[in-house]
Amino acid sequence: MNASPLALTVLLANASQRFVIPVYQRPYSWDEEQCVQLWDDVLSVGKRPGDRHFTGSVVWIQDGTMSAAGVTPLLLIDGQQRITTVVLLLIALAEYARDHRDEPLHFSYEQIVNGNFVVMPYQQGADRYKLTLSQGDEPTLRNMIDRLVDPDVPECGESPRLRENLDLFRRRLAALADVNLVWDGIQHLEVVSISLAQGQDNPQLIFESMNSTGKDLSSADLIRNFVLMALPMDEQEKLYRNHWRRIEEELGADSYDSVFDDFIRNWLTVIYAPEPLTRRDVYQAFKRHTIENGYDKDGRIVNLLKELQRFAHYYACVTEGAEKDPDLKRAFDAIARLDTSTLNPLLLSFCDDYESGAFSRDDFLSMLGTTESYVFRRAVCDCASNSFNKFLPSIIARLNKVQAEEGNYREAFESYLVNEEGTNRRFPTDTEFSRDLMVRDSYHFKKSFYMLAKLENSFHPKDPRDFSTGTYTIEHIMPQNALAHEEWRDMLGDGGEGDFEALVNNIGNLTLTAYNSELSDGLFEEKKARATGGYDNEYISISSALRDADAWDRSHVEARAKELCELALKVWRMPDVSEETRSKYVVEKKAAVPRRSKKFAEFVSEGFIAPGTKLVSTSPSYEAEALVTETGMIRLANGEEFSSPSLASIRAVEQQGGSGARNGWYFWRTTDGKLLDDIRKESCANGSDSVTSDLKRFRNAFWDGLYDFCSADPDFVGAFGDPAGRAQNGGAWASFGIGMGKCHLGALLFSLDGFVGVEIYCNDKDSYRNLWESRAKADEMASDLDGEIVWDDIDMDKKSRSAVVKKPVDFDADDWDAMYSWIAQWLCRMKAIAARFVG
Repeated sequence: MNASPLALTVLLANASQRFVIPVYQRPYSWDEEQCVQLWDDVLSVGKRPGDRHFTGSVVWIQDGTMSAAGVTPLLLIDGQQRITTVVLLLIALAEYARDHRDEPLHFSYEQIVNGNFVVMPYQQGADRYKLTLSQGDEPTLRNMIDRLVDPDVPECGESPRLRENLDLFRRRLAALADVNLVWDGIQHLEVVSISLAQGQDNPQLIFESMNSTGKDLSSADLIRNFVLMALPMDEQEKLYRNHWRRIEEELGADSYDSVFDDFIRNWLTVIYAPEPLTRRDVYQAFKRHTIENGYDKDGRIVNLLKELQRFAHYYACVTEGAEKDPDLKRAFDAIARLDTSTLNPLLLSFCDDYESGAFSRDDFLSMLGTTESYVFRRAVCDCASNSFNKFLPSIIARLNKVQAEEGNYREAFESYLVNEEGTNRRFPTDTEFSRDLMVRDSYHFKKSFYMLAKLENSFHPKDPRDFSTGTYTIEHIMPQNALAHEEWRDMLGDGGEGDFEALVNNIGNLTLTAYNSELSDGLFEEKKARATGGYDNEYISISSALRDADAWDRSHVEARAKELCELALKVWRMPDVSEETRSKYVVEKKAAVPRRSKKFAEFVSEGFIAPGTKLVSTSPSYEAEALVTETGMIRLANGEEFSSPSLASIRAVEQQGGSGARNGWYFWRTTDGKLLDDIRKESCANGSDSVTSDLKRFRNAFWDGLYDFCSADPDFVGAFGDPAGRAQNGGAWASFGIGMGKCHLGALLFSLDGFVGVEIYCNDKDSYRNLWESRAKADEMASDLDGEIVWDDIDMDKKSRSAVVKKPVDFDADDWDAMYSWIAQWLCRMKAIAARFVG
């Protein structure tokens, strides 16, 4: 490897060499943000003639021998985005100079065109162009250069980013008072030119280790380079043309960059099931798959590309409507409308197993219908989906085993879902589904339009209507401002506003129409009688009940809601799996997640707290008394009973006008002065609490669950990245980076003391000062969350200071998701507070 500093213009103007972008490199991808940054850098250094501006490294390796004309092609390993953008800026400068010859410029059109910066005027063919791009970008750049030399050349080429960025530079030059600053600035750009020795340096390892300015390399970039870079140029081009380009086309050439990372992660999830993968694991997992299966040896890389190409087709069928079978396409499209991308690995696995003959087409359609029902029912019932990133890969792994043993794939899949009853992965029963659908706010339900369209098309299975055109919208039969009209108030009767609130967004009051603005806030009789779009003439089947109705009050809305719920049970069916079949696919349950301690009732049943024991409050502000019952409940003076000491203490305080979370193990004591927490610790010391003797195991389980929960929360991932796959944590504190050297953010777990928390921690007084002085505003920013920030005093006698919020908990494993949700919300809010106020 040979590295040397060099002016970028010197590197470009060398008449004996040209740059070639290998086919494995990503397309030109800089957008306005990166171009404006380069523009600003150029202007900045252009205003300071004595300065230089370092723009990163340019890594290249010689490709074969020089041409007959004496020009040597150099393959760009790193730096193509910057060099391409500078070439666009030089084209814009040359055009400007050509069109403004009367201005006192430091440069000329001829100087750029004849100076080998973008074109080598005395060469022919490929040697004529200083820069040769790859893939679909090359025709566009060549056309731009040809038109620079001869404006009569017709415009062609289909690379929008190149054209948009050239237009950006044209506009900025036209608006600039002194264009010479741009030319002068370009002369002061410097790079480190790094040449690699063929056969000695490893371009792939060097490429992976580079950290240049501009856009971060995606998994697509790294993987494409890993697959193709080490091969001879002719083989690179052959594999790219015959396989990689087809992968790009399957995924959509225009959107390839944005979808490849998701595609590759979904494919690797299928490969490595039941092991869940995070985004940061993708590249290493791909290399591992390639090497472990020998694809990197003896010309077998083509087999890997064929596998990728096959799964890329499946992905296009699942997500982009590329399936040719009309029934399968409808099923995929319906699932896609549910916008649940975590299902994609499962669907890819279905597709591959179907191609291998694991099940019939009828079974495939049935399983897709079951998948759709499973997801939609869970959405209606507001079931948490945070465990899907582990659950679905486990389903794939189980089905792989069923397939290997030549079992019944369909009945196994249905059984695995139905057998999750009683967990947060359950398939909601008919009773739960219809009950929740009957009473929920369906208008603000994100899947409301999908739901109504699906119900309508159940009446037209052979000729489904296309509701994706935007023509149809959701219509409130009783309008949203019905209470403003006397006729609607009369129709509601004695129920009045109460009935309205309960009915207006109910499924029974919603339909689809292409005439929402026409129907709008009309009276029911007016809506029925309209010649166009009126209910009496409407052909929408789910609106048929409106034709015979002479009024629209509570009884009519509830009757229609019941009809639609009964229809929904048929549209989104629960699989009919016998107990005998289900029993064949029962998965052995892992040991329950350990919890900090037993429930209060267990202490009573084991004799540590006697029934009839009187409890009193330890709080000087809130006097309260309670009694321990025979069943292990805590009964307050007003007769209310609670299973948890904390819940009992919260209620006791509420009765006296107080509020806020409390740890009941510290709030209650017996009449002889012993805290409930003392009793709990005594029981632990006697060995009755196995978790206390294995605190590290408990903490590992808690943090693993938090990371898993947060990885499914888009707000959290947007703020902190995906935490799934973080190393196990046996401590009481988990850090979450906020990019500040002297200020840190963490989640707290104090199991023995009975609370979780979130903390902003500052190393010194100065870094804490702005936070302290803005604490009132910070408290206001968090006023909608459960909990209150406790602030260390700025003048306290210690080096570090913190702002912390705590939540008393009993660590009942059934309530961990609620704890995780609380922690995730506070972490996001504390990050926002730190970003705004920490000095």
